[in-house]
Amino acid sequence: MKLADAIRLLITMLMLLLSVNGLACGKTGQPPHSPSTGATSGSTHHSPAGTFPHYLNDGDNDPSGDADNDSSADNDNDYAEDRRASDNTSYHESDDRPIMAYGHDANPLDARRVATVVKHYYAAARNDNGARACSILSLDIVKSLAQEYGQEPGPAYLRGQKTCSGIMAHMFDHFRDRLRSTIVVTSVRIAANQAFALLGSTKTSASYISLQREEGCWRVAMLIGSMLP
Repeated sequence: MKLADAIRLLITMLMLLLSVNGLACGKTGQPPHSPSTGATSGSTHHSPAGTFPHYLNDGDNDPSGDADNDSSADNDNDYAEDRRASDNTSYHESDDRPIMAYGHDANPLDARRVATVVKHYYAAARNDNGARACSILSLDIVKSLAQEYGQEPGPAYLRGQKTCSGIMAHMFDHFRDRLRSTIVVTSVRIAANQAFALLGSTKTSASYISLQREEGCWRVAMLIGSMLP
């Protein structure tokens, strides 16, 4: 290969690398025309608001409120006819509001960056790639992982693991069934440097995962997505 061709190839590779990093990192930049959409088996994408298929909710069957308006919420031992029907047929229920109303809607650029980070994290999870997952996790979590999860009182299936990659690979294997299904980032909520990515699936319960912005880069701040309240 000629020197000039080698230089051009190197420049092209560097530009591609920077464009990929730009999806997750950086404090400024122009938003894309639209976020990526759609979902394929075993993948994670961003789905614009209002385009949800029939995703499962969190399955807790919560009543939506108190029909007799006595300001006693759901558990005041009212007669059955005084209670509102469950809203458990909806993707999001009324008791999910603490997450759904957190902060504000992410702008298109941050929504795309967060969705991309979540996509790569779940891809690493499905492949039991602990090392890759650790490169996406919050730096504080990586530092404390072995001490908090590799020994008591951490989960029994993680004890004895001394590295971030080992702990994450074992955790992903433990949650294999949950990670196998298609997961979609349906929306992203942001307040300052913290974000919640809301996750939808037609096979597993509605959930969310938190992220932290560190030095301009979004990093995952939970080991695995958690069910909504």
